[in-house]
Amino acid sequence: MCKSISFITSTSISLQLLQLISKESKMAQLEHVNSLPRSSEMEEDIHVFLVTWGRVHLLHETIQSLVQLQTVAHRVRLHIWNNNPLIREQVDAIVTLFPSITLDVIHSKINLFSYARFLHIKKVMAQEQLDYVVIVDDDQQFPPDYLEQLWNDRRPRTYTSWWGRKFKGQSYFKGVPDYKELANGARPDIKDFDYAGPGGCIIDANAFAMAATLAIPQRYATLDDLWLSYVMHMAHWSVRRTLVRPRTITDDRTTSVALWSRLKDHKDEFLTYLRDGGWNV
Repeated sequence: MCKSISFITSTSISLQLLQLISKESKMAQLEHVNSLPRSSEMEEDIHVFLVTWGRVHLLHETIQSLVQLQTVAHRVRLHIWNNNPLIREQVDAIVTLFPSITLDVIHSKINLFSYARFLHIKKVMAQEQLDYVVIVDDDQQFPPDYLEQLWNDRRPRTYTSWWGRKFKGQSYFKGVPDYKELANGARPDIKDFDYAGPGGCIIDANAFAMAATLAIPQRYATLDDLWLSYVMHMAHWSVRRTLVRPRTITDDRTTSVALWSRLKDHKDEFLTYLRDGGWNV
């Protein structure tokens, strides 16, 4: 069962929110440093968060490539959030096929879209120490060394993803690199992003200790990807590009339920809103 969520509903980004980001990021940084393990040789668990809704037909293969076939499979802890009550039994049946994998599943009574992964991370952080988290999408497949390589790309106070844009004052859809360049790992000269997509990222978990990260304006609650990038920039974190990338499934059955296809008209609207809130991109 999921708890009710409160969103900020103001029509502008307030100075108070920005001050909250600054104060909490400094506190989180201090807590992070104090909690670092004494031994650099210690093998940490790799916490991976996945939200599913309309692609249960891919879930078995996704879990297999994301965990079971990984070179660091023994370190992976998978956290699945199911946004679709209608597929609850299917999800439960699939996860029981992987008894050797450490995982948990949350079944939500309502669709909280991809924002649910932020809530799931926050819930796990309330129970145990997390240093970094990996976020993936349910329409992705992963080479066997994916998590090992992505883990090696982790950095404190950094949000690192294969998918992103530099806007240069332009529309979201005119940002660079383009889709093909990102998918092929082209334009290696672009090492930092203005915006990064969470699906296929590794991020310092302290990002989710900030109240601002979860305080997305209600009107744009489905655009958590832009919001996360905005908060990271306003907190003076780095948003980096990695060439470690998954493969996205693009068949008709998979893309027909893609949320991004229904949000195209809102991307630039929200980007303008965030620029008005101080995001100079």
